[in-house]
Amino acid sequence: MPQYIPAYLPPFMLLSTVALVSVLLLSAWRAVGRSRPEDGRPLVAWLWLAGPLLIWVTVAVLVAQANVFMATPAGRLPATPMAILPPILLALGWLMTSHRAKQVLQATPVSWLVRIQVFRVIGANFLVLWWLGLVPGEFALPAGLGDLLVGLLAFPVAARLDAGDSGAVAAARWWNIFGVLDLVVAVGAGFLTAPGPFQQLAIDRPNVLVTAYPLVLIPVFLVPLSIILHSLSMWQLNRITARSLAVNA
Repeated sequence: MPQYIPAYLPPFMLLSTVALVSVLLLSAWRAVGRSRPEDGRPLVAWLWLAGPLLIWVTVAVLVAQANVFMATPAGRLPATPMAILPPILLALGWLMTSHRAKQVLQATPVSWLVRIQVFRVIGANFLVLWWLGLVPGEFALPAGLGDLLVGLLAFPVAARLDAGDSGAVAAARWWNIFGVLDLVVAVGAGFLTAPGPFQQLAIDRPNVLVTAYPLVLIPVFLVPLSIILHSLSMWQLNRITARSLAVNA
């Protein structure tokens, strides 16, 4: 375990995760209402989306609390990639092939999948931990500043989509691309600074805290969730473009 975990960190991460999941569940319920399920059972459609999300976050928290993702100086490969890639592939494969899920996504305002990512400002916490001397700057600066910028830009980009501004779709595309690249850089910096076979940076001050509960919830839950939301946002934007081209043809 890391030598010191700030007292504010466990409640901060727990409350942030609970708040985000609650917003997702409420928004899914509203989207289900807009989609008007063909079988007339909105609760079933909502549970179809809410159930996997609740199972995922519960498993992520329990496994993280068991220190499964804790980095060690030995040559053991990190377990974090197994918590990032499978949920992304499974969720996108399911959401893109499920007729019920597609109905809900089509009923979701295009700006919502952008605006919800204001939660990325949570990444600014890395800057606080760097200031406290608990995580190395090689990780905290790119991860914290990138996440903060993505989160702060979410509202203005979503507002342009709501207003139907010229160039709003292009701006949202670039925002999504930047958001995904930021996550790739942050995850890469995490691997390069954490103890293990991939560590190349911060040799004198390894990035142990990011692999410990509760901070590890960011890479094992919030990062894949954010990539899923970016992917769904791009899917929605492609639908808008395709529909516009069809109308103008």
